[in-house]
Amino acid sequence: MRKILLILLVAPFVVSSAFCQTEQIDNLRTSLNSLSQDTSKVDLLIEMANVFKNVSYDSMNYYGHLANDLSKKIKYNKGEASSNLIIGFTLWKKGKLEEGKAYCEKALQLAEEYGFIEIQANSLINIGLIQNYEGNYSEALDFYQKALDLAESINNLSIKAGAFQVIGGIYYNLKDFDQALDYWKRAFSFQLDINDTVAAASALNNIGLANAEKGDMKEALIYFNRATKIYSNMTLCAKIYPYENIGSIYYKLGQLDSAEAYLEKSLVGAKFCGDRIVEVGALSELAQVSISRKQYKQALTLLHEGYDIGTKYYLKRETSIIAKLLSETYELKGKLDEAYKYSKIYYSMQDSLFHGGNAKEIGRLEAKYEFERKQREKEIQRRINEIEKEKLRERELWIRNSLIVGFVLMLVIAFLMYLNVKRKLVANHKLEALNHEISTQKEELQAQAETLKELNESLNGINDNLELKIINRTNELREKNAQLEKNNKKLAEYAFINAHKLRAPVATILGLIELFNNDKIDINEKAMIVDKLKLSSVELDDIVKQISIILEEEGLIG
Repeated sequence: MRKILLILLVAPFVVSSAFCQTEQIDNLRTSLNSLSQDTSKVDLLIEMANVFKNVSYDSMNYYGHLANDLSKKIKYNKGEASSNLIIGFTLWKKGKLEEGKAYCEKALQLAEEYGFIEIQANSLINIGLIQNYEGNYSEALDFYQKALDLAESINNLSIKAGAFQVIGGIYYNLKDFDQALDYWKRAFSFQLDINDTVAAASALNNIGLANAEKGDMKEALIYFNRATKIYSNMTLCAKIYPYENIGSIYYKLGQLDSAEAYLEKSLVGAKFCGDRIVEVGALSELAQVSISRKQYKQALTLLHEGYDIGTKYYLKRETSIIAKLLSETYELKGKLDEAYKYSKIYYSMQDSLFHGGNAKEIGRLEAKYEFERKQREKEIQRRINEIEKEKLRERELWIRNSLIVGFVLMLVIAFLMYLNVKRKLVANHKLEALNHEISTQKEELQAQAETLKELNESLNGINDNLELKIINRTNELREKNAQLEKNNKKLAEYAFINAHKLRAPVATILGLIELFNNDKIDINEKAMIVDKLKLSSVELDDIVKQISIILEEEGLIG
Protein backbone atom coordinates (compact mmCIF):
# COMPACT_ATOMS: atom_id res chain seq x y z
CA MET A 1 0.00 0.00 0.00
CA ARG A 2 2.82 2.38 0.89
CA LYS A 3 4.52 1.74 -2.49
CA ILE A 4 1.26 2.51 -4.32
CA LEU A 5 0.97 5.75 -2.35
CA LEU A 6 4.54 6.69 -3.24
CA ILE A 7 3.87 6.04 -6.93
CA LEU A 8 0.77 8.25 -6.79
CA LEU A 9 2.79 10.98 -5.10
CA VAL A 10 5.68 10.66 -7.55
CA ALA A 11 3.39 11.15 -10.56
CA PRO A 12 2.69 14.90 -9.97
CA PHE A 13 6.44 15.53 -9.58
CA VAL A 14 7.17 13.77 -12.87
CA VAL A 15 4.37 15.67 -14.62
CA SER A 16 5.60 18.95 -13.11
CA SER A 17 9.10 18.11 -14.30
CA ALA A 18 7.78 17.59 -17.84
CA PHE A 19 6.08 20.98 -17.75
CA CYS A 20 9.35 22.48 -16.54
CA GLN A 21 10.71 22.11 -20.05
CA THR A 22 9.65 25.64 -20.78
CA GLU A 23 10.24 27.80 -23.78
CA GLN A 24 13.53 28.91 -22.22
CA ILE A 25 14.89 25.34 -22.20
CA ASP A 26 13.58 24.68 -25.72
CA ASN A 27 15.27 27.84 -26.97
CA LEU A 28 18.54 26.86 -25.30
CA ARG A 29 18.42 23.41 -26.86
CA THR A 30 17.73 24.93 -30.27
CA SER A 31 20.68 27.28 -29.83
CA LEU A 32 22.91 24.39 -28.80
CA ASN A 33 22.23 22.59 -32.07
CA SER A 34 23.21 25.64 -34.11
CA LEU A 35 26.51 26.38 -32.35
CA SER A 36 29.91 25.07 -33.35
CA GLN A 37 32.30 23.37 -30.93
CA ASP A 38 33.65 26.53 -29.29
CA THR A 39 33.52 28.49 -26.03
CA SER A 40 30.04 29.83 -26.84
CA LYS A 41 28.67 26.29 -26.83
CA VAL A 42 30.39 25.55 -23.51
CA ASP A 43 28.86 28.67 -21.96
CA LEU A 44 25.42 27.67 -23.27
CA LEU A 45 25.81 24.13 -21.90
CA ILE A 46 26.69 25.59 -18.49
CA GLU A 47 23.66 27.89 -18.68
CA MET A 48 21.52 24.89 -19.58
CA ALA A 49 22.87 22.93 -16.61
CA ASN A 50 22.05 25.80 -14.23
CA VAL A 51 18.47 25.94 -15.55
CA PHE A 52 18.04 22.40 -14.18
CA LYS A 53 19.65 23.25 -10.81
CA ASN A 54 16.38 23.06 -8.86
CA VAL A 55 14.57 20.73 -11.24
CA SER A 56 16.68 17.67 -11.95
CA TYR A 57 20.18 16.96 -10.65
CA ASP A 58 20.55 14.21 -13.25
CA SER A 59 19.89 16.64 -16.12
CA MET A 60 22.18 19.20 -14.51
CA ASN A 61 24.91 16.58 -14.19
CA TYR A 62 24.42 15.51 -17.82
CA TYR A 63 24.90 19.02 -19.24
CA GLY A 64 27.76 19.62 -16.81
CA HIS A 65 29.62 16.62 -18.22
CA LEU A 66 28.97 17.77 -21.81
CA ALA A 67 30.41 21.19 -20.96
CA ASN A 68 33.36 19.60 -19.16
CA ASP A 69 34.25 17.30 -22.07
CA LEU A 70 34.06 20.11 -24.64
CA SER A 71 36.06 22.49 -22.39
CA LYS A 72 38.89 19.98 -22.13
CA LYS A 73 38.79 19.38 -25.87
CA ILE A 74 39.11 23.08 -26.80
CA LYS A 75 41.22 23.94 -23.69
CA TYR A 76 38.69 26.41 -22.28
CA ASN A 77 39.87 26.80 -18.67
CA LYS A 78 36.93 28.80 -17.36
CA GLY A 79 34.44 26.37 -18.86
CA GLU A 80 36.30 23.42 -17.35
CA ALA A 81 36.33 25.05 -13.90
CA SER A 82 32.60 25.92 -14.05
CA SER A 83 31.57 22.48 -15.32
CA ASN A 84 33.63 20.71 -12.62
CA LEU A 85 31.78 22.77 -10.01
CA ILE A 86 28.41 21.87 -11.56
CA ILE A 87 29.24 18.14 -11.55
CA GLY A 88 30.56 18.31 -7.98
CA PHE A 89 27.38 20.09 -6.84
CA THR A 90 25.07 17.49 -8.38
CA LEU A 91 27.09 14.60 -6.92
CA TRP A 92 27.11 15.78 -3.31
CA LYS A 93 23.44 16.73 -3.61
CA LYS A 94 22.77 13.11 -4.55
CA GLY A 95 24.72 11.99 -1.49
CA LYS A 96 28.02 11.17 -3.23
CA LEU A 97 30.02 13.45 -0.97
CA GLU A 98 33.55 12.27 -1.72
CA GLU A 99 33.05 12.23 -5.49
CA GLY A 100 31.42 15.65 -5.33
CA LYS A 101 34.29 17.00 -3.21
CA ALA A 102 36.84 15.78 -5.78
CA TYR A 103 35.15 17.69 -8.60
CA CYS A 104 34.72 20.82 -6.46
CA GLU A 105 38.42 20.68 -5.49
CA LYS A 106 39.34 20.41 -9.18
CA ALA A 107 37.18 23.47 -9.90
CA LEU A 108 38.88 25.31 -7.01
CA GLN A 109 42.34 24.40 -8.33
CA LEU A 110 41.56 25.72 -11.83
CA ALA A 111 39.90 28.86 -10.45
CA GLU A 112 42.93 29.65 -8.26
CA GLU A 113 45.35 28.96 -11.12
CA TYR A 114 43.61 31.23 -13.65
CA GLY A 115 42.11 33.82 -11.29
CA PHE A 116 38.40 33.01 -11.63
CA ILE A 117 37.37 34.61 -8.32
CA GLU A 118 33.63 33.83 -8.45
CA ILE A 119 34.19 30.17 -9.33
CA GLN A 120 36.83 29.99 -6.59
CA ALA A 121 34.43 31.36 -3.97
CA ASN A 122 31.57 29.07 -5.02
CA SER A 123 33.90 26.07 -5.00
CA LEU A 124 34.94 26.91 -1.43
CA ILE A 125 31.27 27.13 -0.37
CA ASN A 126 30.46 23.73 -1.91
CA ILE A 127 33.51 22.06 -0.33
CA GLY A 128 32.47 23.61 2.97
CA LEU A 129 28.95 22.21 2.58
CA ILE A 130 30.37 18.73 2.01
CA GLN A 131 32.53 19.12 5.15
CA ASN A 132 29.42 20.24 6.98
CA TYR A 133 27.45 17.14 6.03
CA GLU A 134 30.44 15.00 7.01
CA GLY A 135 30.33 16.64 10.43
CA ASN A 136 33.61 18.57 10.03
CA TYR A 137 32.17 21.90 11.15
CA SER A 138 35.43 23.71 11.84
CA GLU A 139 36.81 22.84 8.39
CA ALA A 140 33.48 23.82 6.83
CA LEU A 141 33.53 27.21 8.57
CA ASP A 142 37.10 27.81 7.42
CA PHE A 143 36.06 27.23 3.78
CA TYR A 144 33.00 29.47 4.18
CA GLN A 145 35.04 32.34 5.59
CA LYS A 146 37.58 32.10 2.77
CA ALA A 147 34.69 32.28 0.29
CA LEU A 148 33.28 35.28 2.14
CA ASP A 149 36.66 37.06 1.99
CA LEU A 150 36.80 36.52 -1.77
CA ALA A 151 33.20 37.72 -2.19
CA GLU A 152 33.96 40.88 -0.24
CA SER A 153 37.12 41.49 -2.30
CA ILE A 154 35.01 41.74 -5.48
CA ASN A 155 31.86 42.97 -3.69
CA ASN A 156 29.75 40.10 -5.05
CA LEU A 157 26.47 40.22 -3.10
CA SER A 158 25.27 36.87 -4.48
CA ILE A 159 28.30 34.96 -3.15
CA LYS A 160 28.26 36.93 0.12
CA ALA A 161 24.62 35.93 0.59
CA GLY A 162 25.51 32.29 -0.13
CA ALA A 163 28.35 32.41 2.41
CA PHE A 164 26.04 33.87 5.06
CA GLN A 165 23.51 31.11 4.31
CA VAL A 166 25.98 28.29 4.91
CA ILE A 167 27.67 29.95 7.92
CA GLY A 168 24.20 30.22 9.44
CA GLY A 169 23.85 26.48 8.85
CA ILE A 170 26.99 25.79 10.92
CA TYR A 171 25.59 27.71 13.88
CA TYR A 172 22.25 25.93 13.43
CA ASN A 173 23.98 22.54 13.64
CA LEU A 174 25.79 23.74 16.76
CA LYS A 175 22.37 24.76 18.17
CA ASP A 176 23.32 28.46 18.30
CA PHE A 177 20.02 29.50 16.76
CA ASP A 178 20.37 33.23 17.42
CA GLN A 179 23.62 33.36 15.46
CA ALA A 180 22.09 31.20 12.73
CA LEU A 181 19.09 33.53 12.52
CA ASP A 182 21.34 36.58 12.28
CA TYR A 183 23.34 35.16 9.35
CA TRP A 184 20.24 33.94 7.50
CA LYS A 185 18.54 37.32 7.81
CA ARG A 186 21.66 39.04 6.43
CA ALA A 187 21.68 36.55 3.56
CA PHE A 188 17.99 37.27 2.87
CA SER A 189 18.67 41.03 2.78
CA PHE A 190 21.43 40.61 0.18
CA GLN A 191 19.25 38.30 -1.93
CA LEU A 192 16.47 40.88 -1.98
CA ASP A 193 18.98 43.53 -3.09
CA ILE A 194 20.04 41.44 -6.10
CA ASN A 195 16.47 40.19 -6.77
CA ASP A 196 17.44 36.51 -6.44
CA THR A 197 14.00 35.14 -5.51
CA VAL A 198 14.99 31.45 -5.45
CA ALA A 199 17.89 32.07 -3.04
CA ALA A 200 15.66 34.40 -1.00
CA ALA A 201 13.14 31.56 -0.66
CA SER A 202 15.95 29.31 0.64
CA ALA A 203 16.83 31.97 3.23
CA LEU A 204 13.16 32.20 4.28
CA ASN A 205 13.11 28.43 4.74
CA ASN A 206 16.21 28.61 6.95
CA ILE A 207 14.79 31.51 9.00
CA GLY A 208 11.74 29.34 9.56
CA LEU A 209 14.01 26.53 10.85
CA ALA A 210 15.64 28.83 13.40
CA ASN A 211 12.25 30.11 14.59
CA ALA A 212 11.02 26.53 14.97
CA GLU A 213 14.04 25.60 17.12
CA LYS A 214 13.42 28.70 19.22
CA GLY A 215 9.87 27.43 19.85
CA ASP A 216 7.94 29.89 17.66
CA MET A 217 6.08 27.37 15.49
CA LYS A 218 3.54 29.86 14.15
CA GLU A 219 6.27 32.19 12.89
CA ALA A 220 8.19 29.24 11.45
CA LEU A 221 5.15 28.11 9.42
CA ILE A 222 4.75 31.61 8.00
CA TYR A 223 8.33 31.55 6.69
CA PHE A 224 8.05 28.00 5.33
CA ASN A 225 4.83 28.82 3.45
CA ARG A 226 6.34 32.02 2.04
CA ALA A 227 9.26 29.97 0.72
CA THR A 228 6.95 27.36 -0.83
CA LYS A 229 4.91 30.04 -2.66
CA ILE A 230 8.03 31.57 -4.18
CA TYR A 231 9.20 28.27 -5.65
CA SER A 232 7.71 27.36 -9.03
CA ASN A 233 7.75 24.17 -11.10
CA MET A 234 11.20 25.21 -12.32
CA THR A 235 12.37 24.99 -8.69
CA LEU A 236 10.90 21.56 -8.06
CA CYS A 237 13.86 20.18 -6.13
CA ALA A 238 14.03 23.25 -3.91
CA LYS A 239 10.45 22.70 -2.71
CA ILE A 240 11.37 19.55 -0.84
CA TYR A 241 13.10 21.56 1.93
CA PRO A 242 10.10 23.64 3.06
CA TYR A 243 7.85 20.60 2.61
CA GLU A 244 10.02 18.64 5.05
CA ASN A 245 10.13 21.54 7.49
CA ILE A 246 6.36 22.14 7.36
CA GLY A 247 5.86 18.45 8.03
CA SER A 248 8.23 18.68 10.99
CA ILE A 249 6.27 21.65 12.43
CA TYR A 250 2.96 19.83 12.12
CA TYR A 251 4.53 16.84 13.88
CA LYS A 252 5.63 19.02 16.79
CA LEU A 253 2.13 20.53 16.93
CA GLY A 254 0.66 17.03 17.11
CA GLN A 255 -1.10 17.28 13.72
CA LEU A 256 0.13 13.92 12.51
CA ASP A 257 -1.94 13.60 9.31
CA SER A 258 -0.77 17.00 8.02
CA ALA A 259 2.78 16.18 9.08
CA GLU A 260 2.69 12.87 7.20
CA ALA A 261 1.27 14.49 4.05
CA TYR A 262 4.04 17.11 3.82
CA LEU A 263 6.79 14.67 4.78
CA GLU A 264 5.60 12.20 2.11
CA LYS A 265 5.72 15.03 -0.51
CA SER A 266 9.23 15.90 0.66
CA LEU A 267 10.35 12.25 0.55
CA VAL A 268 8.92 11.69 -2.96
CA GLY A 269 10.59 14.88 -4.19
CA ALA A 270 13.91 13.92 -2.61
CA LYS A 271 13.82 10.48 -4.25
CA PHE A 272 12.90 11.99 -7.60
CA CYS A 273 15.63 14.67 -7.39
CA GLY A 274 18.19 12.29 -5.87
CA ASP A 275 18.68 14.48 -2.76
CA ARG A 276 19.90 11.88 -0.23
CA ILE A 277 20.17 14.34 2.65
CA VAL A 278 16.50 15.37 2.51
CA GLU A 279 15.52 11.76 1.81
CA VAL A 280 17.14 10.58 5.06
CA GLY A 281 15.65 13.53 6.97
CA ALA A 282 12.14 12.85 5.66
CA LEU A 283 12.45 9.13 6.49
CA SER A 284 13.52 9.88 10.08
CA GLU A 285 10.61 12.30 10.63
CA LEU A 286 8.06 9.96 9.03
CA ALA A 287 9.38 7.33 11.45
CA GLN A 288 8.67 9.70 14.34
CA VAL A 289 5.09 10.09 13.10
CA SER A 290 4.73 6.29 13.06
CA ILE A 291 6.23 6.07 16.59
CA SER A 292 3.65 8.61 17.82
CA ARG A 293 0.96 6.32 16.38
CA LYS A 294 2.67 3.32 18.04
CA GLN A 295 3.31 1.81 14.60
CA TYR A 296 6.79 0.61 15.63
CA LYS A 297 7.25 -1.92 12.85
CA GLN A 298 6.61 0.71 10.17
CA ALA A 299 8.85 3.15 12.06
CA LEU A 300 11.73 0.63 12.14
CA THR A 301 11.33 -0.03 8.40
CA LEU A 302 11.61 3.68 7.68
CA LEU A 303 14.54 4.13 10.07
CA HIS A 304 16.54 1.23 8.66
CA GLU A 305 15.96 2.56 5.13
CA GLY A 306 17.26 5.95 6.25
CA TYR A 307 20.18 4.41 8.19
CA ASP A 308 21.31 2.42 5.14
CA ILE A 309 21.23 5.52 2.90
CA GLY A 310 23.05 7.66 5.49
CA THR A 311 25.74 5.02 6.02
CA LYS A 312 26.16 4.43 2.29
CA TYR A 313 26.66 8.12 1.53
CA TYR A 314 28.60 9.03 4.71
CA LEU A 315 25.95 11.41 6.01
CA LYS A 316 27.26 11.45 9.56
CA ARG A 317 24.90 14.02 11.01
CA GLU A 318 21.73 12.50 9.51
CA THR A 319 22.86 8.95 10.34
CA SER A 320 23.43 9.90 14.01
CA ILE A 321 19.81 11.16 14.24
CA ILE A 322 18.55 7.89 12.71
CA ALA A 323 20.71 5.85 15.14
CA LYS A 324 19.19 7.65 18.12
CA LEU A 325 15.65 7.02 16.85
CA LEU A 326 16.46 3.33 16.22
CA SER A 327 17.73 3.01 19.79
CA GLU A 328 14.58 4.63 21.21
CA THR A 329 12.24 2.54 19.01
CA TYR A 330 13.92 -0.77 19.90
CA GLU A 331 13.71 0.20 23.55
CA LEU A 332 9.94 0.79 23.14
CA LYS A 333 9.65 -2.67 21.59
CA GLY A 334 11.66 -4.15 24.44
CA LYS A 335 14.65 -5.14 22.32
CA LEU A 336 17.28 -3.73 24.64
CA ASP A 337 20.27 -5.30 22.87
CA GLU A 338 19.38 -3.54 19.63
CA ALA A 339 18.60 -0.36 21.57
CA TYR A 340 22.05 -0.47 23.25
CA LYS A 341 23.77 -1.19 19.91
CA TYR A 342 22.32 1.88 18.19
CA SER A 343 22.75 3.98 21.32
CA LYS A 344 26.51 3.31 21.18
CA ILE A 345 26.54 4.21 17.48
CA TYR A 346 24.70 7.45 18.21
CA TYR A 347 27.04 8.58 21.02
CA SER A 348 30.08 7.65 18.97
CA MET A 349 28.89 9.81 16.15
CA GLN A 350 27.97 12.65 18.50
CA ASP A 351 31.45 12.59 19.99
CA SER A 352 32.98 12.95 16.54
CA LEU A 353 30.55 15.71 15.63
CA PHE A 354 30.75 17.76 18.80
CA HIS A 355 34.06 16.86 20.41
CA GLY A 356 35.79 19.57 22.39
CA GLY A 357 38.55 20.12 19.86
CA ASN A 358 35.97 20.72 17.15
CA ALA A 359 34.15 23.32 19.23
CA LYS A 360 37.46 24.95 20.22
CA GLU A 361 38.56 25.13 16.57
CA ILE A 362 35.25 26.69 15.58
CA GLY A 363 35.68 29.28 18.33
CA ARG A 364 39.20 30.03 17.12
CA LEU A 365 38.03 30.42 13.54
CA GLU A 366 35.15 32.62 14.62
CA ALA A 367 37.47 34.87 16.65
CA LYS A 368 39.90 35.03 13.72
CA TYR A 369 37.09 35.89 11.36
CA GLU A 370 35.74 38.64 13.66
CA PHE A 371 39.23 40.11 14.04
CA GLU A 372 39.83 40.07 10.29
CA ARG A 373 36.36 41.48 9.69
CA LYS A 374 37.04 44.38 12.05
CA GLN A 375 40.40 44.98 10.40
CA ARG A 376 38.70 45.02 7.01
CA GLU A 377 36.05 47.39 8.32
CA LYS A 378 38.77 49.72 9.65
CA GLU A 379 40.59 49.56 6.32
CA ILE A 380 37.34 50.20 4.45
CA GLN A 381 36.55 53.14 6.75
CA ARG A 382 40.06 54.51 6.23
CA ARG A 383 39.63 54.25 2.49
CA ILE A 384 36.20 55.89 2.74
CA ASN A 385 37.73 58.77 4.73
CA GLU A 386 40.50 59.15 2.16
CA ILE A 387 37.96 59.11 -0.65
CA GLU A 388 35.84 61.70 1.17
CA LYS A 389 38.90 63.91 1.67
CA GLU A 390 39.85 63.45 -1.97
CA LYS A 391 36.29 64.30 -2.98
CA LEU A 392 36.44 67.42 -0.78
CA ARG A 393 39.75 68.44 -2.35
CA GLU A 394 38.37 67.77 -5.81
CA ARG A 395 35.24 69.74 -4.95
CA GLU A 396 37.29 72.72 -3.68
CA LEU A 397 39.48 72.52 -6.79
CA TRP A 398 36.40 72.30 -8.96
CA ILE A 399 34.85 75.34 -7.24
CA ARG A 400 38.09 77.32 -7.59
CA ASN A 401 38.49 76.38 -11.23
CA SER A 402 34.82 77.11 -11.84
CA LEU A 403 35.23 80.60 -10.32
CA ILE A 404 38.33 81.25 -12.45
CA VAL A 405 36.65 79.98 -15.59
CA GLY A 406 33.52 81.98 -14.71
CA PHE A 407 35.55 85.16 -14.18
CA VAL A 408 37.41 84.65 -17.47
CA LEU A 409 34.12 84.02 -19.23
CA MET A 410 32.69 87.20 -17.72
CA LEU A 411 35.70 89.18 -18.97
CA VAL A 412 35.37 87.65 -22.42
CA ILE A 413 31.63 88.38 -22.47
CA ALA A 414 32.22 91.97 -21.26
CA PHE A 415 34.89 92.50 -23.94
CA LEU A 416 32.60 91.10 -26.62
CA MET A 417 29.78 93.35 -25.39
CA TYR A 418 32.13 96.36 -25.51
CA LEU A 419 33.16 95.48 -29.08
CA ASN A 420 29.51 95.07 -30.02
CA VAL A 421 28.54 98.46 -28.55
CA LYS A 422 31.52 100.10 -30.25
CA ARG A 423 30.59 98.51 -33.56
CA LYS A 424 27.01 99.73 -33.19
CA LEU A 425 28.18 103.28 -32.42
CA VAL A 426 30.43 103.33 -35.50
CA ALA A 427 27.61 101.90 -37.58
CA ASN A 428 25.20 104.56 -36.22
CA HIS A 429 27.65 107.35 -37.08
CA LYS A 430 28.06 106.00 -40.60
CA LEU A 431 24.30 105.68 -40.91
CA GLU A 432 23.76 109.26 -39.77
CA ALA A 433 26.36 110.51 -42.26
CA LEU A 434 24.74 108.48 -45.03
CA ASN A 435 21.30 109.81 -44.10
CA HIS A 436 22.66 113.38 -44.17
CA GLU A 437 24.25 112.77 -47.57
CA ILE A 438 21.00 111.31 -48.89
CA SER A 439 19.05 114.30 -47.57
CA THR A 440 21.50 116.70 -49.24
CA GLN A 441 21.28 114.82 -52.52
CA LYS A 442 17.51 114.82 -52.23
CA GLU A 443 17.45 118.60 -51.79
CA GLU A 444 19.81 119.04 -54.75
CA LEU A 445 17.62 116.82 -56.89
CA GLN A 446 14.54 118.81 -55.89
CA ALA A 447 16.33 122.04 -56.82
CA GLN A 448 17.41 120.58 -60.15
CA ALA A 449 13.86 119.43 -60.76
CA GLU A 450 12.58 122.99 -60.18
CA THR A 451 15.23 124.37 -62.53
CA LEU A 452 14.32 121.87 -65.19
CA LYS A 453 10.66 122.76 -64.76
CA GLU A 454 11.42 126.44 -65.31
CA LEU A 455 13.58 125.61 -68.32
CA ASN A 456 10.84 123.45 -69.73
CA GLU A 457 8.30 126.26 -69.36
CA SER A 458 10.76 128.67 -70.96
CA LEU A 459 11.35 126.33 -73.86
CA ASN A 460 7.62 125.89 -74.31
CA GLY A 461 7.22 129.68 -74.49
CA ILE A 462 10.09 129.97 -76.94
CA ASN A 463 8.61 127.22 -79.03
CA ASP A 464 5.20 128.96 -79.11
CA ASN A 465 6.80 132.27 -80.14
CA LEU A 466 8.88 130.59 -82.78
CA GLU A 467 5.88 128.88 -84.33
CA LEU A 468 3.90 132.10 -84.34
CA LYS A 469 6.74 134.00 -85.94
CA ILE A 470 7.18 131.29 -88.53
CA ILE A 471 3.48 131.45 -89.36
CA ASN A 472 3.58 135.25 -89.65
CA ARG A 473 6.71 135.20 -91.71
CA THR A 474 5.30 132.54 -93.90
CA ASN A 475 2.15 134.62 -94.54
CA GLU A 476 4.21 137.70 -95.29
CA LEU A 477 6.35 135.69 -97.61
CA ARG A 478 3.30 134.37 -99.37
CA GLU A 479 1.87 137.88 -99.76
CA LYS A 480 5.07 139.28 -101.04
CA ASN A 481 6.10 136.24 -102.96
CA ALA A 482 4.62 137.41 -106.11
CA GLN A 483 6.21 140.76 -105.73
CA LEU A 484 9.57 139.27 -104.85
CA GLU A 485 9.46 136.98 -107.83
CA LYS A 486 8.68 139.90 -109.92
CA ASN A 487 11.24 142.23 -108.44
CA ASN A 488 14.23 140.19 -108.70
CA LYS A 489 15.07 136.58 -109.52
CA LYS A 490 18.31 136.94 -107.68
CA LEU A 491 16.40 138.15 -104.58
CA ALA A 492 14.19 135.07 -104.83
CA GLU A 493 17.17 132.80 -104.93
CA TYR A 494 18.70 134.63 -102.03
CA ALA A 495 15.48 134.44 -100.07
CA PHE A 496 15.29 130.66 -100.87
CA ILE A 497 18.82 130.12 -99.53
CA ASN A 498 18.12 132.19 -96.41
CA ALA A 499 14.87 130.34 -95.86
CA HIS A 500 16.78 127.04 -96.13
CA LYS A 501 19.26 128.27 -93.53
CA LEU A 502 16.43 129.28 -91.26
CA ARG A 503 14.82 125.85 -91.49
CA ALA A 504 17.94 123.99 -90.24
CA PRO A 505 18.00 125.48 -86.68
CA VAL A 506 14.22 125.20 -86.44
CA ALA A 507 14.40 121.49 -87.26
CA THR A 508 17.17 121.12 -84.72
CA ILE A 509 15.08 122.81 -82.05
CA LEU A 510 12.07 120.63 -82.81
CA GLY A 511 14.22 117.46 -82.63
CA LEU A 512 15.73 118.55 -79.31
CA ILE A 513 12.27 119.30 -77.91
CA GLU A 514 11.13 115.79 -78.87
CA LEU A 515 14.23 114.29 -77.20
CA PHE A 516 13.66 116.41 -74.09
CA ASN A 517 10.16 114.99 -73.70
CA ASN A 518 11.51 111.40 -73.74
CA ASP A 519 11.27 109.91 -70.16
CA LYS A 520 14.20 107.52 -70.71
CA ILE A 521 16.88 110.24 -70.81
CA ASP A 522 18.46 111.38 -67.53
CA ILE A 523 18.85 114.84 -66.02
CA ASN A 524 22.36 115.38 -67.39
CA GLU A 525 21.21 114.66 -70.92
CA LYS A 526 18.24 117.02 -70.52
CA ALA A 527 20.63 119.72 -69.36
CA MET A 528 22.70 119.19 -72.53
CA ILE A 529 19.50 119.38 -74.63
CA VAL A 530 18.58 122.68 -72.97
CA ASP A 531 22.06 124.06 -73.75
CA LYS A 532 21.72 123.00 -77.41
CA LEU A 533 18.23 124.50 -77.56
CA LYS A 534 19.73 127.80 -76.41
CA LEU A 535 22.43 127.61 -79.08
CA SER A 536 19.92 126.68 -81.79
CA SER A 537 17.65 129.51 -80.67
CA VAL A 538 20.54 132.01 -80.79
CA GLU A 539 21.52 130.68 -84.22
CA LEU A 540 17.95 131.01 -85.39
CA ASP A 541 17.75 134.49 -84.04
CA ASP A 542 20.99 135.47 -85.77
CA ILE A 543 19.69 134.10 -89.08
CA VAL A 544 16.42 135.93 -88.66
CA LYS A 545 18.26 139.16 -87.88
CA GLN A 546 20.52 138.76 -90.89
CA ILE A 547 17.52 138.14 -93.15
CA SER A 548 15.84 141.25 -91.78
CA ILE A 549 18.95 143.36 -92.38
CA ILE A 550 19.35 142.06 -95.92
CA LEU A 551 15.70 142.67 -96.67
CA GLU A 552 15.95 146.20 -95.32
CA GLU A 553 19.07 146.81 -97.36
CA GLU A 554 17.31 145.49 -100.45
CA GLY A 555 14.43 147.75 -99.68
CA LEU A 556 12.02 144.91 -99.51
CA ILE A 557 10.87 145.82 -96.01
CA GLY A 558 10.25 149.20 -94.46
